[in-house]
Amino acid sequence: MRLQKKRGNLCGVMDINKIKENVINSVLSELKSISIRTLIQDLHELRENGELNGNDSVERFNYYSHEILASKKKKFEFLRDYPILSRVLFETIIVHVDSVVELLDCFVRDREYLIQAFGLEDDSKLLSLSLQLGDSHNNGKAVMCLNFNKGKKIMYKPKSLSIDPWA
Repeated sequence: MRLQKKRGNLCGVMDINKIKENVINSVLSELKSISIRTLIQDLHELRENGELNGNDSVERFNYYSHEILASKKKKFEFLRDYPILSRVLFETIIVHVDSVVELLDCFVRDREYLIQAFGLEDDSKLLSLSLQLGDSHNNGKAVMCLNFNKGKKIMYKPKSLSIDPWA
């Protein structure tokens, strides 16, 4: 069952806006982490070529972040100049969104079981998600934490918990 088919029922069992916020913040954090070295290289190249305005490093950095990176044209040029970074950023977004959709599909499908197995109350509502906890495996999937009202938490591991045989 796909999440879209259950959308009408989701508001009663989860805080959609808070979960969207969790996903956006997690994706942005990951994108910043991936991009930082390339942004530093770009900043360094512009400084070496005398293309940054400012009397000191703070002023030059502010010029870079507030003037150059604020330009839509520069953003497109940056992504064009670093195609591998662009691909990795795009793939990161897709992996995060797919992982969350898979988690929410499982949550909606297995909600009644979760209520019984983890002692949740029938009116328990999923308030937020903590994403990308630990190392990622299996196409970027990582452990996530489902945070419910009344303080309950359930950890979601997107793979079997059985022991892998030694190879």
